[in-house]
Amino acid sequence: MSITTTMDAINAKILSLNYGDFKAEIKSVDAQESLNGGVSVLVTGYMTGMDNIQQQFTQSFFLAPQDKGYFVPCSY
Repeated sequence: MSITTTMDAINAKILSLNYGDFKAEIKSVDAQESLNGGVSVLVTGYMTGMDNIQQQFTQSFFLAPQDKGYFVPCSY
């Protein structure tokens, strides 16, 4: 596991993972207003790789408000 912090490094990391070989299908998205104008988001769906095996996933995250939109805070 590694920590990636700059925009360029994040982009390079994502590109290196070959996610272009995967297909994602979103089944549901639910968003609820949360703390101090933030948004709590829950996404479910599945991803299909080159082997055509579907893997279900659930992802939740918090969108914290800032002056121009939102960001996803990280905790280590």
